[in-house]
Amino acid sequence: MEIINNSHWQWDGNHGERIFFNGNGYVEHEGWKRRDLVTRWEIIDRRTVVLEIESGRATDTKAVLTFSDDASFFTGINFHGGTRIMKSYRLDNQDFAQQDNHSVAP
Repeated sequence: MEIINNSHWQWDGNHGERIFFNGNGYVEHEGWKRRDLVTRWEIIDRRTVVLEIESGRATDTKAVLTFSDDASFFTGINFHGGTRIMKSYRLDNQDFAQQDNHSVAP
């Protein structure tokens, strides 16, 4: 799972919304930053990452991401009420972006 260090991905299947897994263990997301949400990420096993909001709100603070075997996309359970995260592709690897006829730019 080290492949996600310092990488950009779609968030919740949205081509215009990005998440960045910073190598320091924190996530960057413009919308979350505007709301002062400080979010860290942690690898749990070879396909699972947990996002945890450390500050900025007291409820709905965890999301669980499940990566595909080839780490080209993730799905998961979102922060709010356990809703599903739609298939979200890596944005800084054009080979992955071509799958399922997605054309995304980093």
